[in-house]
Amino acid sequence: MNAIVLAGGKGSRMNLDIPKCACLLNNKPMISYLIETLKKMNIENIYIVVGYYKEKIIEVVNEKVIFVEQKEQLGTAHAVRCCEEELKKNDGETLILAGDMPLVSKDLLNNFMNYHIEQKNDLTILSTIMENPTGMGRVIRNEKNQVIKIVEEAEADEKIKQITEINTSIYCINNQILFQNINKIENNNQQQEYYLTDIVKILSKNKKIETYVVPYSYKLRGINDIATLKKVEKMMEEENVGAN
Repeated sequence: MNAIVLAGGKGSRMNLDIPKCACLLNNKPMISYLIETLKKMNIENIYIVVGYYKEKIIEVVNEKVIFVEQKEQLGTAHAVRCCEEELKKNDGETLILAGDMPLVSKDLLNNFMNYHIEQKNDLTILSTIMENPTGMGRVIRNEKNQVIKIVEEAEADEKIKQITEINTSIYCINNQILFQNINKIENNNQQQEYYLTDIVKILSKNKKIETYVVPYSYKLRGINDIATLKKVEKMMEEENVGAN
C-alpha cells in the first residue's frame, strides 16, 4: 500500500506566508495529524507532494516520508504525476489524500481501503452526502447508478448542482492503473488545470469504479481559509478531539 498526500498548494485564502498544510490547527500543523494517521496504518510508502514554501512543509513533518516536488502548480493530477518516477514500478494500491484534511480517522481509512480491496475495485472514491454541497465536486452516475464522472462546482450546470453526493477528494486506486491512465487527463477546463477527478471519466469506460459513502462529518472537510480553520478548532474542542 502506498499513499500520496497533496500538500503543494499555496493556500492563498489563508492570507499567510506559510503553506496551507503547515498552518496550525490547535497548535499543531494540519499535515501532522494526517501523516501520524497514515503511519499508524503501517502504510509502507508515504509520498508528500510539496510546492510553495516546500521547506516549511519538510520542516514540520517529523516523520520518515518521501518528499516529491511539484515545481509548477498545474493541478491535482499534475501533482500526482510528479510521483510517477517513484511509484510507477510499484504494485498494489495507492491511497490519495489532500493534505488539508487533518482529521480523517484511521478507522475510516482502513474501512475504506478494505472495501476497495474486498470489492476488487480499480478505483474507489470516498464520498459523502451534504445538504448544502455548494463549492464541492459532485459524483455523477448513469441510469444504472454507476459512477461515470465527477464534476467540479465551477463546471457544473444547475441540474448537477442539485446533486448532494460529493467527492471528498480521497481515493484508493490500483497503482498500475493510476499511472497507465493519468497522462490521458487534459486541462480543457476553466482553470486550465489537470484535475485528478477527470480520471474517473477515463476509467469509467472499462474499469470498476465504486464509491464508499460515509455519513457527513466536519472531519471530512478540507480547510481552505481561516474561518473554516477556526470553526473546525471549535468543533474539535467541543468533542475533545485530538490527533486521531
